Order: sequence, then structure tokens, then C-alpha cells
Amino acid sequence: MELRHLETFIKVAEFQNFSKAADQLKYAQSTVTMQIKQLENELGFLLFERIGKRISLTNKGIEFLDYAYAITKCTSEALEAMSGNKEPSGVLKIGIVESLCTSIFKDIFKEFLITYPKVELVIKIGTTSEIMEMLNKSQVDFIVALDNKINNPNWVTVFEKEEAISFFCSNKHPLAKYDEIPLQKLINENFILTEKECNYRESFEQILNKINLSVTSSLEIENTDIIIKYVKENLGISFLPKVTLVESVYKNDIHILSVPNCSIPMYTQLIYKKNKWLSPSMQAFFSLSNKVLCNNI
Repeated sequence: MELRHLETFIKVAEFQNFSKAADQLKYAQSTVTMQIKQLENELGFLLFERIGKRISLTNKGIEFLDYAYAITKCTSEALEAMSGNKEPSGVLKIGIVESLCTSIFKDIFKEFLITYPKVELVIKIGTTSEIMEMLNKSQVDFIVALDNKINNPNWVTVFEKEEAISFFCSNKHPLAKYDEIPLQKLINENFILTEKECNYRESFEQILNKINLSVTSSLEIENTDIIIKYVKENLGISFLPKVTLVESVYKNDIHILSVPNCSIPMYTQLIYKKNKWLSPSMQAFFSLSNKVLCNNI
């Protein structure tokens, strides 16, 4: 079984398209088709179902994809470990939730790139469930999650920090004259909400459901920066991890609202798979993140 055939299979599976995979790999499409056929002959089963010009993974193909990820990742780690190069280099793939990507981590990424110019950072943004799946499939080296405490016997949490979820409004908003707002009064306002799959939105809605309350919203959006921008422009109120609001609070663009009996604690966690070789680039990123995040507690 050739490694290049596995790499081709992974690309075709990710794109669900032979032509796009060929473009990415800089192969002729006929080469991709031939490699997949050779791999299927060697395995003794079909990896893809072909319906016209569309393809999809077979059940066996879905099962084999996890092995393909693991084999290629292990090979890459072995080559890096045996190179004898202790200086951080190569590719470092990080899965991160969107709300953290626009917070202090954008400064961590910048400092890391300046300090370690030989490392190529690949940042993959997704929901908690999406980046957890990336980690399981070895599509990323580690993940940066913002959620309830994640406990998985096959994973290692190298850093953990509690993050408060804060309600906020524009300094021009009528609520800005209050430091503390009862929940029953707060929900009468128009909310600018994150996507429904967002963990801290789900936690807030669970709190409301217990007391038979709900909120109204004129906008639901996945982008944290846009939410903050629209709140600044007094289009509504919202709630986000406090760590994402530091710059806006410093500039006095927004007002943080205290809401009694409505605590939504979450945790920033850096997680990697147990038994994974910690490359110099991973160790360097963990060290830098720990230093920056601990200084901002």
C-alpha cells in the first residue's frame, strides 16, 4: 500500500470530487482515478460510489478514511521525529472555535509566527463538535475549544482556563446606565445571536426554558466580529465570551451588563490526542499560549 495512494484517497474523500482533488495534488485527473482504482483493488472493496459525475464514500470507505488519516499522520510524525531537528518547523494544524479565533488567540498566532518563522500555521475554524471530529480523524494536531469541560480518555488537556460569558450592549443603549439588569427585563431587548449550535447560546436557552422565557432576535450570525460591530452600532444586545470583548471594553465602545442568576461558565481548553508525539512546534505553541493566557487571567 503506497502512501501517495492514501494521500490521494484522503483528498478525494475531503473534496468528494476527483477533479478538485487532482487540482489540489497537481495530478492529472486520470492519475487520481488510477490511484484510487489501484487502492480499491488492493483493499478488495470499493471506496467510492459513483453516480454519474457525483461520488460519495461507501460505508467501507468511511471506515477506511480514519485509518488513512492515522497512517499518513503517523508517517509525517515519524519523519519529523527522526529528522533530528529540534527547532520548530514544518506544518502545525490547529482546530479552533470561531469566537476564540477572534480573541486573544489572534495575537498568539501572530507572536508565534514572528517567533517561529519556519512553522507554517494552518488554522481550521469550526464548532466544538466539528473540531473534535477533526482531532479524532487526525486532521489537526490539536484543538482549542470553548465549551463545558471536555473529558475524553483518549485525549490530553494541556491547558484549561475558565471563561465567563458576558452580556453587553452599546454605550448608547438605554441599558448602559445600569450595571445590573434582571433577566426578566433583559429578554425584552432585541438580541443579536450566535448560531443555534453555539454551546453558550444553548446554555443560555436552557436557563430560559427552565423559567419559561425566551428571547427575540433580528439576526443570527456565526461571526463574532460582526456581532460586536452591530452591538456597537446599537442594533441590539448580545452575549459572548468575555475574552472576545477585551478590546471593545478597553476602547469604551460597549457596556458589560451584570445579570444575576444567569451564570454561563465555559472553559478554554487546548487538547491533543493521547500518545501523540509532541513536535517542537506543538511544544512551542503550548508554551507560548500558556504564558499569554495565564498573564491574562
